[in-house]
Amino acid sequence: MKAIKYKTTVHRSVLEAIHAGYGGHEITEIFIPEVGICFNIFDNILNVFESDGPRELVEERIEIDDELAEELVMYLQQKESLKKLCKSSLQG
Repeated sequence: MKAIKYKTTVHRSVLEAIHAGYGGHEITEIFIPEVGICFNIFDNILNVFESDGPRELVEERIEIDDELAEELVMYLQQKESLKKLCKSSLQG
């Protein structure tokens, strides 16, 4: 499956972004247009989210395994399902 790999800058928190005095942390991120998903790993945490496009200028067009894209889609679906269950438990 076609994907776009690029560098972007992230911060650990708003406080860090405002007061740290530096430009943040540069990470590598991948956008998969066919499924509308971006993913990266920052501080050893996997971040997966829906997106309309890459957050930065296109750096490199790559191919990724179809299975990876399918797993990421299922991950987001499971995450949403779990969020609903957790909300119900926290409110009830």
